[in-house]
Amino acid sequence: MRFSFLVHLRNWRGWSLLFGTLALGFLPSCSGPNLRSSYDPTYEVIDRGGLDVLIRGRACAVEEQEAERLARETVGFHLRSVVKGERYLPKFRTVRVYSDGNRWCAEVAVRPQKPD
Repeated sequence: MRFSFLVHLRNWRGWSLLFGTLALGFLPSCSGPNLRSSYDPTYEVIDRGGLDVLIRGRACAVEEQEAERLARETVGFHLRSVVKGERYLPKFRTVRVYSDGNRWCAEVAVRPQKPD
């Protein structure tokens, strides 16, 4: 009676049930939050009117360059929402890059400049 599940492993349904159960048990633990990229929804804005704006934001990823790229995209998006219709060229500056466990995080600041 204890080993009655072995009888069911003689057909393909029993094997698929066994492997399906194992996959559902192991796969969610493999893709934890430390392996994905993440954006920080909070950001700092110093707005003095017009194009005199400074925005800082951060993002994290597995690779250092990816974290910096994602942080630049994040602050660029926030800059577009603050400056809106004015023409500008963004000037990015990396504030700091640091390790947070298994991930790299980057903080980037951006200032808009008038186009020549």
